[in-house]
Amino acid sequence: MALNESIYEYYDEYEENEHYRMKAKIGGNIAWVIASVIGIPCNLLVIVLICRDRTVSNIVIINLAIADFLFLCGTPFLVVQSIKNEWIFGELVCKAFLSMNGINQFASSLFMGVLALDRYLAVCHAVGSTAYRTVRSAVILCAFAWIVVIIEMIPMMMHSELKSIRIAGQDENAVIMRCMMHWEDNADGTPSKESFFTRRVFTAYCFFLTYTLPMGGIFYCYGRIIVQMWGNHGHLFKHVSARKRRTQKKVTMMSVAIMLLYTICWMPFWLVQWAIDTEATWTANLSMLVTVSYVAYALQYINSAINPLFYIFLTDTSREKLCGPRKKRKRERQRPQAYLHLELDTIPPATQNPLTEEHFNRLKIPERIEEEQCYL
Repeated sequence: MALNESIYEYYDEYEENEHYRMKAKIGGNIAWVIASVIGIPCNLLVIVLICRDRTVSNIVIINLAIADFLFLCGTPFLVVQSIKNEWIFGELVCKAFLSMNGINQFASSLFMGVLALDRYLAVCHAVGSTAYRTVRSAVILCAFAWIVVIIEMIPMMMHSELKSIRIAGQDENAVIMRCMMHWEDNADGTPSKESFFTRRVFTAYCFFLTYTLPMGGIFYCYGRIIVQMWGNHGHLFKHVSARKRRTQKKVTMMSVAIMLLYTICWMPFWLVQWAIDTEATWTANLSMLVTVSYVAYALQYINSAINPLFYIFLTDTSREKLCGPRKKRKRERQRPQAYLHLELDTIPPATQNPLTEEHFNRLKIPERIEEEQCYL
């Protein structure tokens, strides 16, 4: 599902929309380029920063970053097609380009579902899920998720191809090539009734698997998490350290932010897609259709560019790796003093003043106290 399929065949023949189309095209290209310039290096940075911290959440986040990275890598092909007004890279690259679009749709929603399930188990079933919330289980689950994504994309791969589009007002042989999803046409080249039905079935198929089903499960998981975390007045975390409690909440809030961003950025695309497939009244206004379609498609790329910023700045590990260990060293200098204070409180008053070397030796103060790792 892409902009190419959604609107090209609906407005190419209308020359009076050229002014609106050019404005929408310029705005769309600027948004795509900015998203790719920010998103590609940021997603690579996320993969590098957290690939060595093998926690359950981090493994899922890495796979989300890979899906966003593959999606944004198709931006140059999209921009060139938009500028030249045709596809010049051949059918094989066309299939690869649309496949990367599909990977982002299917994989992003699926891995967000996996992340929501992990957060739900970590918060709502912290004790019972310990045995199977392991790094090994996360790797196996993510590998299985990629297999599911490939299977789900088979229809998209089958119908991705180059399509000849006649240029309005010119000779019948004057055509341009477009990379898009293509369905069977009538003998005269017009879309058949079967193709409209097939398109609607395919739209429903993608909408259900990439939006409705995963979003339903995700909202359920986070709804239960919110009830547990804020509805029990702290009862859930009363036996958990303050640092781990804070980290649990940060990771959960990051996951909620990613989910809300995905919901907001992809909803306009699906509204436009369904409006076109059901021939909604407002789609007859082609200038509006062109503008709204470009905006909806640009939001998908913006989503993939913003996601890594959440990964980096809403998790302590990534932020400390990026900003340096200064704060960590400060904590390490302060913690032995607190440790000394606690140990002094256990010494009988008669021996507290003065302290001899023997007393310090008995305290056995470690030279360095390691920061606790919270594997979430």
